[in-house]
Amino acid sequence: MRVGRGLMALTAALVPTALLAVAWEPAAAIWRWQALASVVTVLAAMVELLRLPELRIERLLPGGGLALGQWTDVILRLRQEAGRRRRLHVFDHHPEPAEVQGLPHVAMLPAEGWLETTHRFRPLQRGLARFTGVEVLVTSFFDLLRRRVWIELPLEVRVLPNYRPALRSGLAAAESTVALAGVHQQRRRGEGLEFEQLRDYRHGDSLRQVDWKASARRPHLVSRQYREERDQQVVLMIDCGRRMASREGELGHLDAVLESAVVLAHVALQAGDAVGAMSFAGPHRFLSPLKGRAALPALLDTLGDLQPTDQEPDYRSAFLKLMTLHRRRSLLVVMSNLRDESVHELGPALATVSRRHLVMVGSLRESSLRVMSEEPVEDFESARDVAAAHHYLEQRRRAHERLGSWCTACVDVETKDLAPALVQRYVEIKRAGLL
Repeated sequence: MRVGRGLMALTAALVPTALLAVAWEPAAAIWRWQALASVVTVLAAMVELLRLPELRIERLLPGGGLALGQWTDVILRLRQEAGRRRRLHVFDHHPEPAEVQGLPHVAMLPAEGWLETTHRFRPLQRGLARFTGVEVLVTSFFDLLRRRVWIELPLEVRVLPNYRPALRSGLAAAESTVALAGVHQQRRRGEGLEFEQLRDYRHGDSLRQVDWKASARRPHLVSRQYREERDQQVVLMIDCGRRMASREGELGHLDAVLESAVVLAHVALQAGDAVGAMSFAGPHRFLSPLKGRAALPALLDTLGDLQPTDQEPDYRSAFLKLMTLHRRRSLLVVMSNLRDESVHELGPALATVSRRHLVMVGSLRESSLRVMSEEPVEDFESARDVAAAHHYLEQRRRAHERLGSWCTACVDVETKDLAPALVQRYVEIKRAGLL
């Protein structure tokens, strides 16, 4: 039980009568009757709250999980089977870390009726979010007392990477390179990698495109028509090491990598390829390449709750493990946060794995380096910081240029540019027929 505003007002009303009873003895009888009435009223309020009818409650959330950093409406539906109209203070015990708007919610529950309250919830960490229960303060008549009612309402919901903004930028990057439909449908007059059909010879077709056996049976030349090869495989390799714990505002580097991985997977699936994934430098997760509608949910189930660890990435061991699990020639997309020393470790590993697979490397660069390099020079200390930033960025650029000689493509970008850069390189690889 808790004291309500009505009880505080009732207690305050007894004070003047008590002071008057001290100065004037006949007023003492009035004060006693007033105090007795107050006690009886409070006891009646207590009995009412102790005999409170059962409250039923349910929590409504959108299906399919929550998106990291996105506001979601959470609905609480309360119901009572009997009793009178009551004033409630409702607080939903939500998982942390998160932001919440609209709690506690104050509402009137109708007699033998129900009500809905809505508050907004914004998760700030991926993984499994656990709601525990709902705390309700029920007020008595005149708000004399308030009873705390705890209702167990456990709920587990997955917080997944918020890939929608990155998906828009990734699709824009794909369309700027070539229309997305062209990745898997556009017919090219020339030689691709996968035979599609025979057609009449057209001016500009190469002689190697001519099907001489089919032409011998017809009065004119016949050419083969090709399209970009489908049914190829893309494997996303996700680094969960300590450098992936770096943050750009609310978004961690691992969050950005997972969002970009989902975007690239979406584009590859639309292009007719199968997509798989493997994590390293932390929990080992492996998903064999899949196609179709089940591929993207399976990818989210495999990678959605990964968190950065304090381990150093061992690229050579990761590649060796992948080559034992997956033997078919594929495009391996390594997503990490590479430094100079990482390039020296990754280079020899790439030389080994590139004999069987194509490798694309996506490296994240902290935006603070760019900000520091663009700071105005006002004194010796600022000049030293700007020079150090430029020196480091130049060393990083040279290291990634060396890395580019061992792999098919290498991008070194900030978090917001990772998804578009990877999608653009993927489209270029498909168009060039390298895979």
